Amino acid sequence: RAAGVLGDGYLLDVAVGAPGEDVGAVNAAGAVNILAGTAGGLSGGPLFTQDNPEPVDQFGAVLAAGDYDGDGFFDLAVGAPTEDVGATGDAGAVTVLFGGPGGLTTAGHQTLVQGGGGISGAAEGSDLFGAALASAIMAGDDVHDLVVGAPGENLGATVDAGAVNV
Repeated sequence: RAAGVLGDGYLLDVAVGAPGEDVGAVNAAGAVNILAGTAGGLSGGPLFTQDNPEPVDQFGAVLAAGDYDGDGFFDLAVGAPTEDVGATGDAGAVTVLFGGPGGLTTAGHQTLVQGGGGISGAAEGSDLFGAALASAIMAGDDVHDLVVGAPGENLGATVDAGAVNV
């Protein structure tokens, strides 16, 4: 018996990103819909948005699931590649929604940006951190690692060389 992202014991819940979704009057802030796996098939579940949606953040543009905190429940990483970080436009961010016995929750979520929380680099304009996500167990410890692409990252004088953070 495996716990899906909702923690209800059904294996297949589906997370659907809607990066162009308007949140209230905020254009294309983005959202993530969870379709719950039930004995009768998929049904509507919770809708997640950012705490502070801004125009064209594209929250939900990219998704990756894994057990990032090692508690035995699926967590969901949500890319917002055109998120502004402070006054830096389109630097990008990734929000991790943690799962538990009651499913995914925004309580205790973690927002990742370059240059913060031990993540390499600095949040720079048009880095697009979070434009690509992958989940894998790379350290042999049964805890998923999150791989985050930043295709707009400049490396020295090379513009848009791109970078990957693990």
